[in-house]
Amino acid sequence: MHLTNTLTRGNPVTLSLNEPYLVSIGKTPPGKYAYHVNVLNPANDSPILKVFINNKNVNKNEQVYNLSEISEQIEYNFNTIGKEEHSIVFLLTKGTSLTLQLPVSPVMVQDVEEETSMLLGLDENIALKVNELESEDHTTGNTKANRGPYASRQQHSGGAASLREIEQFVNARYFRGFLSTEESERQLDHVVFNKMFAPDGSKGFAGFKRKVYRKMLVSIYRLFTKNRSRKLYFAKLYRNYVNNNLLSENFHNH
Repeated sequence: MHLTNTLTRGNPVTLSLNEPYLVSIGKTPPGKYAYHVNVLNPANDSPILKVFINNKNVNKNEQVYNLSEISEQIEYNFNTIGKEEHSIVFLLTKGTSLTLQLPVSPVMVQDVEEETSMLLGLDENIALKVNELESEDHTTGNTKANRGPYASRQQHSGGAASLREIEQFVNARYFRGFLSTEESERQLDHVVFNKMFAPDGSKGFAGFKRKVYRKMLVSIYRLFTKNRSRKLYFAKLYRNYVNNNLLSENFHNH
């Protein structure tokens, strides 16, 4: 299989059927990566795009995308285990043609480990611990009630643990589901490219209007988010909107 190497990246690339296109990403440190690609399907003929990593003429980590929209964004995820030369190969296996808007480089995905609170639902225990902390004299480190030196040391040593447990409880109950800036950026892209004015089965003029609105929205969004700082600004606005709604729901649901 002949692979055509890219000379530039970040520019639109047109794929033809069964003609692979190679993007060299050079050496990458070990880790997990995501490569976000905007796809334009002008023929709207349900093409199939195959993406895989080529390393020393060995293909691996193949992913297949069944494309159904005129404009979509795909996220190709892959892992690297060493500082080796890697290339991402795009191969159109079904359809007429596709136009790809390729990013300059893949983004490393950070694993975020969530600390599970052991106090979920144990409201009575939390209330008891809060009462214990409130009864402690933080100016001296002793309890307000005279319980003797041993009891004072015991409660004081448990105070830090109680604060940590209370923090875990509050985060798990009221701030669960909150988006980070990176998560909100990916989610906002997904909403704009895949959800807004997506086909809903409407026919005739109503269906035509949805297609026009969708194309206009995607075009305007791409125009405004070409600048990285502007894209982060929109992502933060979206993050604040989602997180405020989640906070309200979490608070009123308990």
